[in-house]
Amino acid sequence: VALGALVAVLAAAVALDVARPAADRTHLGRLAVDLANGRTGELTSVVLRKLGDNLATVTTSIRLAGSTAYRTRLRTARRVAPRTSSAGNPS
Repeated sequence: VALGALVAVLAAAVALDVARPAADRTHLGRLAVDLANGRTGELTSVVLRKLGDNLATVTTSIRLAGSTAYRTRLRTARRVAPRTSSAGNPS
């Protein structure tokens, strides 16, 4: 129900924006007119740019998390490693 209401409000806002003179439309109104006229170039470029940005963010986050986990394992391993005596056997 809430999603339907959200879609209805968005559709009404776009319809009002499209009814304005072309020079006064927001980017959403211009996009709606472009899509209605079969021009998808702007939408495609925005979607591809956003996907690229999100992919870069995800891969950076994964690398950072992996690097942090690796450093944490190293520090933990150093702290719990058994000490060896002078004979080479764990004490």
